[in-house]
Amino acid sequence: MSEVYPSQADSEKDLIDTELKKLETELQTFDLLLPQLLETNRGDWVLIKKTELGGLFPEQRDALNTGYEKYGLEGFLVQQVLEEQPTYLIGYSEAA
Repeated sequence: MSEVYPSQADSEKDLIDTELKKLETELQTFDLLLPQLLETNRGDWVLIKKTELGGLFPEQRDALNTGYEKYGLEGFLVQQVLEEQPTYLIGYSEAA
């Protein structure tokens, strides 16, 4: 009798959900700030730690570098200021 294992997709979804929960406060802060940011900083990158706005940057790498300098390996959010946030799908090949 063969054992049934969760699919790789289910495991990845669980991992993503877990990571997003860690950033729940930062995501809520981003949502609260978004209307004002769209008026003043559309297209820029925002750095958020908990409820603190860590800065606004024209380039993603600058926001990430500042995040690592300020917060080390603790979780923080770097998000582009856009009306609609893109969804990135990363494909994988499942063995037959």
